[in-house]
Formats: sequence, C-alpha cells, structure tokens
Amino acid sequence: MGKQMRTQSSNIQSLQSLSSQLQQQLAQTPKFPIKKEYKDCSEYRLDGYKDTGLYNITLSHALSHNTVWCDMTTDNGGWTLIQRRQDGSVYFYRDWAEYKNGFGNIDGEFWLGNDNIHYLTNQKDYRLRVDLWDFEGNHRHAEYDDFKVDDEKAKYLLHFGKYNGTAGDSLKDNNNMKFSTKYQDNDNWSGNCVQDRKGAFWMNQCQAFNPNGIYHFDPKYNAHDAIWWYSWKGTYALKKVEMKVRPMLFHRF
Repeated sequence: MGKQMRTQSSNIQSLQSLSSQLQQQLAQTPKFPIKKEYKDCSEYRLDGYKDTGLYNITLSHALSHNTVWCDMTTDNGGWTLIQRRQDGSVYFYRDWAEYKNGFGNIDGEFWLGNDNIHYLTNQKDYRLRVDLWDFEGNHRHAEYDDFKVDDEKAKYLLHFGKYNGTAGDSLKDNNNMKFSTKYQDNDNWSGNCVQDRKGAFWMNQCQAFNPNGIYHFDPKYNAHDAIWWYSWKGTYALKKVEMKVRPMLFHRF
C-alpha cells in the first residue's frame, strides 16, 4: 500500500512539473494578433506598417484577396497603387477584358484592373495621386479629390474633384468620361483616341495624359503614342508614372 501511495505521489509531482513547464512555454509564446482584413494600404499604414511593398487587401464585393503595392513613404504613405509604368516590360495596348481584370506584375508594371479600381474607390472617399518622372530625374505630381470609378455597366465612368499639385492639370478633360480600349470606343472624338494614342484610358476628345501608351526609352521622343503629361512635358516621353489612391480622411502622422 505504501509503495502504491509513493508511486501516485510521484506521478502527481511529475504532472505538476509538466504543467508548470507548459505554462512557462505558453507564457513565452508570441501572442499573434487575430487575423485582420485590410481594405487598402492606408489601413496598414495606420496600424504601423512602414515598408513599401506587397500587401494583401480585401475589397468590398470582390471574390478574393488582392495583392497590391503599397507606397508607405510618399507624403506619409498609405497609398494603394492602381497603375505603374517604369521600364517597358509589360505591353499595355490591350482589350477591354484585360483592362477589366488587370494585368502585369504588381512589383513592376501593371494595371490593377477596372473592377478592382471600382471596388476600391467605392469603399471610401479617395484621393488620386499621379507621380511623374522624366529621364533627367525630375519629378512632378498631381492630386485629385473625390476620385471614384463606376462599375462595368456604366463603362467604368470616371469621377474626380479639385486638383492640386506641381505637374499642372492634365486630367480635367477626362472627368465624367467612360473608359475606352482599342475595340471599345467610348470617347467624344470622331475617330478612336485609343488607337491613336496606343493606350486605353478614360477619353474625351482624346486627352492630355497618356499613362498607358507605348513605353519609349528616348527622352526626345515626341509623339501621341508615348507616355506623357501634357501640362508638364507636352507629348515628350516620360520615364516613370505611378497612379495611386488614398482615403481623403487619411490621418497624417
């Protein structure tokens, strides 16, 4: 009987010791936060994320997570990129379906997709920022309040408000225009602006901004099919363009 009691006592002590070890291990285990769904890059920035790069967001009404590029440095960061041109690695003279769904490489040249841009810009009130660089390293930017894109039924009708920036306003004639591609001509010109400019976009009687045109490596190239912002460099080719959005009520740090 005494031997049995000693064995039970030893087992209890072993269990107590094991329990103590487990409690210590649990105390030392990192406490990961509950998985959170972010709607755009600004929500990551407000949560303390500071690194520019790839992030996952969940758009309202979208069927899956979207990987986006977040600019966490420009004007305190929090910008979600919807377009980038920088090296001519991606062909942009594409049709309606490709612009609807998006294409390219998120860490390089890409178009986020008109459906995604619609879902993104209808979650909150957004500001559009366009950053422009020439081949000499000069930089200009333009910002537009109340940037929003309607759905496909409305031909992704574009809306925006007040301009501010250093590049001049080359987007004003595009307001309240439908999106056009090479075989979907929704502009107000007698011809086809996209076929003339070699780049799909929101067109009126063509436009003073051609972000999706042909990438030309020659800074002296001066023609309608290049990437250009008329109020800064006329139709001379630009080296890099980024289009990005951020909520208008974003809190600056």
